[in-house]
Amino acid sequence: MVVPAWLHSAVARLDLLLSDRLLLAGSRELLEAAVRLSPDLKHQVCGCVYLALAIQRDIPLVTADRKLWSTVRSRRKRASQVRLLEELPLE
Repeated sequence: MVVPAWLHSAVARLDLLLSDRLLLAGSRELLEAAVRLSPDLKHQVCGCVYLALAIQRDIPLVTADRKLWSTVRSRRKRASQVRLLEELPLE
């Protein structure tokens, strides 16, 4: 049986995804948290999923989404949770 090249590539990517270099997160609880954040921030749920993950892991969210950044920064409770990508130092 001849295996297509794209399948080899897909398997290699799957190996990378399943390696110990990547942490997987359960989508159900993240979606639930994002749905709760979304109305408060007046932001799309898909963007709030990343914020929910950052909150869950207690790590900052680095984003290029200026709207999400400014909205979260305007709320004192989560202000330190989000950093704008373009403000990161280039080192």
